Amino acid sequence: MLSWFGKKKREEQFFVDMMRAAAEGEKIASLKSSLAFIGVEVSDSCKDEKIAGYGAKALLDALAEKSQVSASVTEVEYIDGIMLMVFSNHMAYVLQCSFEVVSTFSLIIHFGHDEPDKSAQAIASYNAMSAANSKVIQAVGNACVKWCNEPSEANLSSLAALRDILLQSAG
Repeated sequence: MLSWFGKKKREEQFFVDMMRAAAEGEKIASLKSSLAFIGVEVSDSCKDEKIAGYGAKALLDALAEKSQVSASVTEVEYIDGIMLMVFSNHMAYVLQCSFEVVSTFSLIIHFGHDEPDKSAQAIASYNAMSAANSKVIQAVGNACVKWCNEPSEANLSSLAALRDILLQSAG
């Protein structure tokens, strides 16, 4: 009787695992569709860390193109660094890869190899704000998730408007 109960439990676990894998596959396909919306072509041979890193940077670039606010270079670098970290976090989560690798990669793409201090400042600011459960991190994260789940011009504009609000308040 015990072996029969064990077999049933294993079959139930297998079913649960299969359902989880299907749901994760849908999230990955949805993210890739979202990235295509902003012009990122994803190759099947591309590593997930590169997809997430380039995706986070491309999303930030799409928001910058829609910007309605002028701000100092320092303010733009600060806000963009934090937003890039949040985007990297979400995309790494969806693709189930290392957030540290993705965020570092996206920061290097954004700031360049010659500006490690800017990347370090973005990481430190993001870590401090995350530890404090910052409403800014939560708002950017929620807007990122909404856009990734429903890539539309309206959701992209909402995310761009949030960036503009953050740039205005940084000044």
